[in-house]
Amino acid sequence: MAKRNPWGAIRKLPHNGRFQASYIGPDGFRHNAPDTFRTKTDASIFLAGVRGQISEGKWVDPNSAIERPECPEFMAFALTHINMQTTRAGENLRKSTKSVYLRQLEGHCKPLMGKPVDKISKQMVDHLFASITSSGKLSTASKVYKLLSSIFKRAVDYGYLEKNPCSIKGANNLSSRKKVSTPSATASVSKLITEIRPGVYIFNDSQQVELGSCGFQDVALVAFATVVSGTGQKIVVDSGGKILGADRASWATGYGRLPKYPAARITALSEHHATVIFPKGQKPPKIGSTVTVIPNHVCNAVNLVDYLYLKKADGSLKKLKVLARGKNS
Repeated sequence: MAKRNPWGAIRKLPHNGRFQASYIGPDGFRHNAPDTFRTKTDASIFLAGVRGQISEGKWVDPNSAIERPECPEFMAFALTHINMQTTRAGENLRKSTKSVYLRQLEGHCKPLMGKPVDKISKQMVDHLFASITSSGKLSTASKVYKLLSSIFKRAVDYGYLEKNPCSIKGANNLSSRKKVSTPSATASVSKLITEIRPGVYIFNDSQQVELGSCGFQDVALVAFATVVSGTGQKIVVDSGGKILGADRASWATGYGRLPKYPAARITALSEHHATVIFPKGQKPPKIGSTVTVIPNHVCNAVNLVDYLYLKKADGSLKKLKVLARGKNS
């Protein structure tokens, strides 16, 4: 934590080890240095120069004297970041590391290219991350997300963004080894084990889709919801936490998925309703229409109802009682 005095302060940025300097100007407001510094000494030299300008009456408010530069395009800013980034030891990145980062950007971040950095939202980054995880490339998704997070941290430092759009907890630590319903099932090769309970395996759910364990076509349990209201790119459906369950893993992109609208996300959940956001350019379903929703965690969803309906090959439905309903003990 920076130790601030009544005038100048220097703090070490945790994500890149560089130093940020700030000071209180004659106007009574605290101002950040226009750039960060490699060493604390460099930051101190900057502050000494500013103090000299103030004492000589030559200080000019940087916010009024300098016109804020136009926000750069994402790829241009990303390349600048890679060239400026250093290792924990303060050394420049190797050419091979820069090449890896460039391949990650060109191979997986095309939806962000051409957009100004300040126009990139959390929803855009979430959709990008989900598209990679849905393909089963979990390790790749984590590496790309970690790179984007560092790029946008610099954008925040430079004042192009107020908040880092990369905020999914655990997204930096996914592994392709998680491509199973119940991890313990992969280790159950011993002859001493006589019974396996593989969790969501019988139905699958949206968490498994995002982990890459299965595709939308492999999910066998869904809820049918009615669109009860809508405005712009947002709709509300009548399936809430008491139908879908309220589970949401830290890395999940929402509270469930709509298989017909893979880019849409359930962003909020109440007891009886769910809010669904659709990306710009996609027309949401009309009020009164029915949508199919895949729960995040199918185990909870099954335990919340007394009956399930089995759809037979001929299209007819059979009502099935959930025998284990309420028998958690």
